[in-house]
Amino acid sequence: MWSHIGTALSISFVAGLAWLIKIPICGVEKSGYFIAFIWGFVITLLSMLSLPWLKYEYNEKKRFNWSGVKYDVLNAHNIFIFVILFYTGLCLSFQLYWEFWYLDGLSATPLLLGGAVLIRRSLLAVSTLGSSYLMGRIGDLNTICFGLFLYSSSFLALSFTRIAWLVLFIDTFQAAAHGISYCAFTVLFYKASSKENSSIILGMFQN
Repeated sequence: MWSHIGTALSISFVAGLAWLIKIPICGVEKSGYFIAFIWGFVITLLSMLSLPWLKYEYNEKKRFNWSGVKYDVLNAHNIFIFVILFYTGLCLSFQLYWEFWYLDGLSATPLLLGGAVLIRRSLLAVSTLGSSYLMGRIGDLNTICFGLFLYSSSFLALSFTRIAWLVLFIDTFQAAAHGISYCAFTVLFYKASSKENSSIILGMFQN
């Protein structure tokens, strides 16, 4: 949840700077999107400098049960869930990388692109926070199904959309789909894997 809030604030701020800063490219004045790389450098440097103050006592004697990991990964149920997870990963990549290109093709300004991130990431934070309530009401698998339904409906709506602001409205459903399905997958894999190997399964899920 907090990562989505940080992303919303960071990218919308960069989008505002890109709208204010103009640079000539081949004789044509363009928005200063280069500021994103400078911002990334600053944030990464500050994160690196903060690491010496982060101290944690690790249990270095703890070992993974690799035979158990093999059993968990090759479990038929987990393989099926991994396939569904792969599909949702395609949906997420489509949303994150294609949609900005689509908005740019609809002549969206940097401010509109920044607004898209602000709306998307804020809703992601809300859906992530509220996912536990939804899972408690309808269950983990039904929550994943609900997320897939939101994804499929939003993609169908996008195929008929030619207005940038409508893309942002439809994007809210995709953001909600990602937030609730991500949390539902996390809980599902935690319950499905053995206790000593849950971290391995969750790590695979994260990647």
